[in-house]
Order: sequence, then C-alpha cells, then structure tokens
Amino acid sequence: MDSLSQQVLQFGYARLSLLARWGAKDTEQLVASLFAEHREPMFRYLTLITRNPAISEELVQETFLRLHREFNAGVKFDNVRAWLYRVAHHLALDHGKQTKQTGSLSSEILSDSVEERFASETQNPEEMAIDRQRWKLLDEAVSNLPAIQRQCLYLRREGFGYRKIALILDIGETTVVDHLRRAIQRLQKELHVQRPG
Repeated sequence: MDSLSQQVLQFGYARLSLLARWGAKDTEQLVASLFAEHREPMFRYLTLITRNPAISEELVQETFLRLHREFNAGVKFDNVRAWLYRVAHHLALDHGKQTKQTGSLSSEILSDSVEERFASETQNPEEMAIDRQRWKLLDEAVSNLPAIQRQCLYLRREGFGYRKIALILDIGETTVVDHLRRAIQRLQKELHVQRPG
C-alpha cells in the first residue's frame, strides 16, 4: 500500500484535503494553522459577548480543544470556520448562563480594525481627529443596538453569509436578514445618515 493510501485510511479523505489545504502534516499542525488564522477574530467575537478578555481567551482555547477532539474522532466538516464560531458562540452562552451575565456587547471591538485602517490612510491631524470622532459616534450607536443585532453585524463583518450566521446563532436565516436590516436602519437613523436616491 502506498503512502497516500495509508494516509487516507488513517485520516480520512475529508481531513486529508484539509491537511493539504493548510499544508499540515498531522492533526496537531492543522489545528495550529487554523488557530493561527481564526484566533484573533474569534477572540474579538467572544469578547463582544463576554466583555471579559480572560474568559474569551479560555473559550477560544476550549473551542480549539474541541476541534482537535473532533478531528481525532474522524468528524467531517463542511465548513470548519462556521463550526468554530458556532461552538464558540454556544460556549459563551453557556458561560453567561453559569455566571448570570447579560449578553451585552462592546462596539469598540466591532470597529477597532476599521478605525485603524482609516487612521492610517488619513494624511493630517485634523482629518484624524474627525475620523476618531466619527468612529466614537458609531461605537456609541452600535452599543445601543440589541445584542443579537450586534452579533449579526459582527459576524457579517467577519464575512459570514446569512445562512452561516443563522447556523452559528441558532436562528432562522430570515431572522438574520431582519436583524441586520433593523440594525442598519437604526444606525442610519441614529447617525442621521441620508440614503442616496
């Protein structure tokens, strides 16, 4: 039996394709590669929910431990990224129930990387100050949104489609669309944004 056939028997075809995609030799290296790519956005998402960076870091680590266990058990994944966020989301909800915390979010994390991007593109201090003020207003407006709308906005910002957001949050796809629509309408109203047309 050749080396590839032995690997297919050992890892399964789905996991082998993931290993190849990530350039990993084994499950540990695959999980490490996935961790390197997804740790930071997942940490930000969990911090939005828990409002506690230390707890968020623990939940990120628990999520990846579960991923490692699932890989070793031979579980096949259609979308590893969506699975990670779904598990992380449920871990955060469970933690909130155990500690009786509310699911409130911090909008500062929502716009952090965008603010840095705009600040680096701005040429003079006056424009930088105006940009900072605009982001402060946006942060305040986002913080006034209901938690579920903020979660939908964050996941959409991270590139998830409606179906994946629905899967992660355990709500219907049309409910996701409705939450996003209401969030955008409320932000436009609060920030006095005029729609083109």
